[in-house]
Amino acid sequence: MDIIVLKYYCDFIVLKYDLDITVLKYYLDIIILKYYVEFIFLKYYLDITFFKYYVGIIFLKYYVDIIVLQYYVNIIF
Repeated sequence: MDIIVLKYYCDFIVLKYDLDITVLKYYLDIIILKYYVEFIFLKYYLDITFFKYYVGIIFLKYYVDIIVLQYYVNIIF
């Protein structure tokens, strides 16, 4: 009887640890996925920010070119 009870107890412990490991694995997967998703969003956010600045610089360049051209045209005429 004691051996049977011990066997079930051991099986229960093994099952418990197996479930704990599975739960831990899923929990880690979720954390990794969360960080990965945050990293992707951060990457897109940085890309958008850089694109914004890049477009801003292009517009500034054209704006300065227009001002320079305007002064140049004014000097000619």
